[in-house]
Amino acid sequence: MRIVVYRTVAEATLAAAELVGTALVERPTLRLGLATGTTMVHVYRALRERAAERRHRMTFHEATIFGLDEYRGIGASHPGSGRRFLEQHLLGVVDVDIRRVHSLDGLCDDPTLECARYERAIEAAGGVDLQILGIGVNGHIGFNEPGSDFDSRTRLVRLSEITRRQNAGAWDGNPGNVPAEALTMGIGTICAARACLLLAFGEAKAAAVAAAVDGPLTRDVPASALQRHPDVTFVLDGLAAARLARGGRG
Repeated sequence: MRIVVYRTVAEATLAAAELVGTALVERPTLRLGLATGTTMVHVYRALRERAAERRHRMTFHEATIFGLDEYRGIGASHPGSGRRFLEQHLLGVVDVDIRRVHSLDGLCDDPTLECARYERAIEAAGGVDLQILGIGVNGHIGFNEPGSDFDSRTRLVRLSEITRRQNAGAWDGNPGNVPAEALTMGIGTICAARACLLLAFGEAKAAAVAAAVDGPLTRDVPASALQRHPDVTFVLDGLAAARLARGGRG
C-alpha cells in the first residue's frame, strides 16, 4: 500500500490525474473502473484537460470503462445517476468509444440477474486494470457499507443513512430523496482489479482513511480490505492524511 500525501487538494488532484493519464498512455486499451462523488469532480476535470491537450498522446478512445455503482430505481439520464455523473464530468467530454462504456442498470427488473451480467461483462473484458475509488466517512468503497463481506461480488445493497446524507447534494440536499438501495461492485470485485487508486480529500475523510490504512482488517471498515491488495495507492491531501500513523510523500 502506497500512501502519497500532498499539501493541497489541487496538488493531489493533479497527481491523481497524472497517474491515470500515464496509465492510459502506457496502455491505451486500459480497462478503467470509475467512481463518482464530489472527490472525483476535480480529478475528472484534470483528466479532461489532459485529454484535450492530448498530453503525451493520451486518449480514451481504446479504453474500456466500468462504472463502479448505480442507484436502484433510476435511469441513466436521471440527474442523480452514476452514469449521468460520469458522462457530465468525463465521458461526455473525452474521446471515449461509447460502445466500450459499461454501467449498471438501476431500472433493471431483476437486480440479481443484472449484477451477474455485470460480473460477466467485467470477466469478458479481461478484468479491470485500474480501479479508481473514493472512500465514505464510514469507510465504504463503492456502495459497500460496513459489514460487507470482503469476498462480495456485484450486488444489490441497502444504503446507510450516513451514506444517503453524504450524497444528498445531488438530490436537492434532502437525504430522504436519495434512493435507499444501489447496485455496486462488491469488495471482491473491486479487489480483483490489478491496481486500485483511492482518492480522499478533506478533514471529514481523515478518520476513515486512518482506519482503512492503520486499523485492523475488519468488515466494519470496508476500505480496510485494500490492505490485502498487492497494488493500491492512496492519494491524499494533508487534511485527509492528518490521522495517519505513518507519513507519505508528495
